Amino acid sequence: MKLPYSILALLILLLAPSAWAEATLKATLDSSFLIQGEQTRLTLHLKSDQPPTIRPAIPKADNVTIQYQQEGVRRLPDRSLVYVYTYTVRSFKPATYLIPAFSIELAGKLTQSIPISLRVSPLSELTWHSQTGVGQSFKYASAIFTPEAAPYDGETFPAEIKLYFPNNSGGATSGAAELQHDGLVAWRFELVPYATSVPLPTGAHTGFTFRSTAAPIRSGAVSLGPGDARMMMRVRTTERGFTFVQNVPVEFKLPQHTIQARPLPSGAPTGFAGAVGTFHLHATAEIDELEDGDPIAMRLNVTGTGNLDSLPAPRLDAPEGDWKIYEPSRLERQGERRDVTGQVSFSQIIRPLTVQDQIPPFELVYFNPRTATYGTSRTQPIPFKTIASPIAAGSASIIPTLATPVEDMQDILAIIDPIRSHSDSNTPSLLRYWQILPALLGLALLFRIAQLHILPRFKISEREQKIQQSLELVAASGNNEGVFLRAAGAFVDRWISTDQRSGELAELLERRDTDSFRPDHAEREITSTEQTSILKVLKNRAMAGMPALVLLATLFLSAPNSSAAETNPLHTANQAYLEGNIRTALELYSTQPTPHSADLLYNIGNCHFKLNEPGKAALFFHRALLEEPGHPESAQNLRFLERSLGAITIVRAPYETTLATLPRQTYQTITTAGAWLVGLATLALFALAPGVTKVLSSIFLGLGALLTTSGAICQHYYPNDASFAPVAERCVITSAKRIVARTEASDSSAKAIEAPPGSLCRLLAPRGTWTYLEFQNRTRTRAWVPTSAVAPLLPPAPAGANDRL
Repeated sequence: MKLPYSILALLILLLAPSAWAEATLKATLDSSFLIQGEQTRLTLHLKSDQPPTIRPAIPKADNVTIQYQQEGVRRLPDRSLVYVYTYTVRSFKPATYLIPAFSIELAGKLTQSIPISLRVSPLSELTWHSQTGVGQSFKYASAIFTPEAAPYDGETFPAEIKLYFPNNSGGATSGAAELQHDGLVAWRFELVPYATSVPLPTGAHTGFTFRSTAAPIRSGAVSLGPGDARMMMRVRTTERGFTFVQNVPVEFKLPQHTIQARPLPSGAPTGFAGAVGTFHLHATAEIDELEDGDPIAMRLNVTGTGNLDSLPAPRLDAPEGDWKIYEPSRLERQGERRDVTGQVSFSQIIRPLTVQDQIPPFELVYFNPRTATYGTSRTQPIPFKTIASPIAAGSASIIPTLATPVEDMQDILAIIDPIRSHSDSNTPSLLRYWQILPALLGLALLFRIAQLHILPRFKISEREQKIQQSLELVAASGNNEGVFLRAAGAFVDRWISTDQRSGELAELLERRDTDSFRPDHAEREITSTEQTSILKVLKNRAMAGMPALVLLATLFLSAPNSSAAETNPLHTANQAYLEGNIRTALELYSTQPTPHSADLLYNIGNCHFKLNEPGKAALFFHRALLEEPGHPESAQNLRFLERSLGAITIVRAPYETTLATLPRQTYQTITTAGAWLVGLATLALFALAPGVTKVLSSIFLGLGALLTTSGAICQHYYPNDASFAPVAERCVITSAKRIVARTEASDSSAKAIEAPPGSLCRLLAPRGTWTYLEFQNRTRTRAWVPTSAVAPLLPPAPAGANDRL
C-alpha cells in the first residue's frame, strides 16, 4: 500500500528530527529565455522542518501558462528536508515577464519565493543553419539571449545559448559550447540537463540550453560570439544488413550577439570598489572570553543579486591605526556559481591596536543597476568585553628538535612551513630527487627498446595528428593569460572526455573560469614555463594511444608549477604564530582553501596546544599521521603529548618497537629502490645484448625483488597506533582535562575509567549528548563519555550534492 505524500514526509521527519528553522521557498527556471510557444520547467525548493499539507499556490501571470507537473522530497546532508515541486511554463506572446512569487502557508506563517524574470522572444530572433555529415541533412536554429535592458559596466547578467533541433533529427545526448568574447567576461556555458520543446513552422523541435553569466568590462558595444557548440548526435547507421544507433560528435555554428553596455554614473562614494548589484551585508564575530590584544575572527556574509564572484570584500569603517586588518579570505560560494543571485562569504581577522569595547561597522558600497544609484550596506557595531591575558605557561622553555629524545622534551616542536615542498630555494636536497637517476636510465632503456621493437612499425594515427595540430594552436595563442587559458579549455572540451577531467585538468578549467571574471585578465601574462607544463598535461591526457616512451617522458619531465611563496597566506599564519597571535594563526590555517597537508594539520595541532587544548592538539597530530604516515614532527609531538598527559594508547609489540627505530620513509625508500631495480633489470633483458650483461641483469632482478619484498613487509608490520579499528571508527578524547567515563549515559552513573585528553578510542555508538567508546587499555574498557569531549579521527565530510528526485 502506497502512503500518501504528506504522511511519508511526516514519518521521515519523525524518524530523524532536526532543529526547527524558518522555512524557505526558492523558484528556478531551467531556461529564462524562451521562443514564443517554447515550454520549459520551473522548480520550487521548499526547505522546511514542517511537512506541508498543501502545494504552494501558483501565481497568476498574464500571457504565461504555469501547470503543475510532479512533486517529491529530498534529504540534505545536514538531515534537513527539501520538498520539490515542478511545473511547466509556456507563453506564446513575446515580452519580458515577471513571474510573481509562489507562496505557501506553514504553521500560520506565509512563506514566499522571490519573483523571477522570463523573457519570451519572437521567432525572428532565431538564426537558421543547414547541417550535413551525420547521415542526413536537416535545418537547425541557434540564438544567444541576454536580458532586454542594457547592462552597466561590471554588472553580471544571465546569458543563454539556445539550439533547436527537429524531433526527427535523431536527438542529442551531451555537448559543450565555446563563444568568443569582446569587451566582457563570462563563465563557461554549461548544458542544462532538461530539454525544452517548441512547435516551429517547420515542425516540432527540441531545444537545448547552455547557461552562464557574463559581465561587461567596458562601456559601449560588447559582444558574445560567434562560436560553435559540439553536440553528440544519435545517428542510425546500417552496415552489412545490421542497423544500429551510434553517437557522433557534430559542430553547430552560433551567431554573434552584440550588447550596448552603459557606463557607471559619476559621483561614486568613497569605498566603492566595483560591487554592482543589490546586496545585504551581515557580520558575526567569535568574541567569547576575548583576552587583551587577541585577534577577532569575523564572518562576513553578503547576500543579493549581482557580481558575487568578483565582489570585493567589505571594509572596516574605523580610523586608521585603531585596528590591524589582515587580508580577508573568500570562502567557497554557496549554491550554483552561475546564478546571479546567491551568497558569498569572507573570513576576516582583525585585532585591536588600542583599547576597544566594540567592533566597528563593516560596510559594502555598491551600485544598484535597477535604480541607477549608489548604496551602502552596513553592519551594526558588535560590543565585546575583554579579560586579562594570563602569562603563557612554559613560555621560557627551550624549543626541542627532532633529535631531542621524547623523555627530555619540555615543549612541543616548532611549527613548520606548510609550503616548504614548493620552496623556490636554489639549493634543494639531492637526496630528495634520487629517483631522477634511475628514471633517466629507464628512459634510455625504453628508448633502446623502442628503437629495436616499436619505432620501425610505429605509425601516427589520424586522431593523434589532429590532437597535435590542436596543441600547436593552443601553443600559438600567445602569452596573454586569458586567451591561453580559453584555448586550453577549448582543447579539453573537444579532446578529453568528462570522466578524465580530474586533478590538474579540473584545476585548469576552474582557473580558466575564475580568471575570466578578472577585469585585468587582458593585461595578465602567463610564463613560458607554465605554458609548457599545461601543454604537457593536455598532451598526456588526450593522447591515450601514444607509446609508453612518450607518456613516461611526459611524466618525468613535466615541471611543477611554482607560486610566489611570498604572496601565500600561509606565511601570514606562520608570522602570526611566531608573534604569539595563536588564534589568528589557527583561523588562517583552518580556512585555507587547499586540501589539508600533513604539515598544515601539524601546525593546527601546535596552535591548539598553545591555546591549552591538548586533546584537540593530539587529534590533529593523529590526522597529520593519517594524511602522511611517518610524518616525523607529528609523531614526536604526539608521543610527547601521550607521555606527558598519560593518554591511553596502544602498547607496541617488541618487533614493532624494533621497526620504529627507523622512520617509515626509510622502508618506503627501500621498497621503491627495489622496484626500480626490478624494472631496470627487466628492461635491460630486452634492451641489451646477451652475455655477461644479461647475467648481471638477472642478479639485479633478484636483488630488487628481495629489497621490494623486505621493504613492503616492514611497511606492512610498521607500528600504527590506530590500527585497532577501521579509520571511520577511530576517535580521540579532545577535552582539555581528564574526563570521567561512566558505565551509563548519565552524569549520575558510576565511574568506569578516567580518560586523559589525547586518549585513542574506538567509536561504538553515538547517542545524542553521550557516546559509547572502547578504550585501548589492557581490559578494553567500554564506557560512556560526553559527545562534546570526543572527535572522530576523520574530519567531517563536506556536504555532498543533493539527491535527485
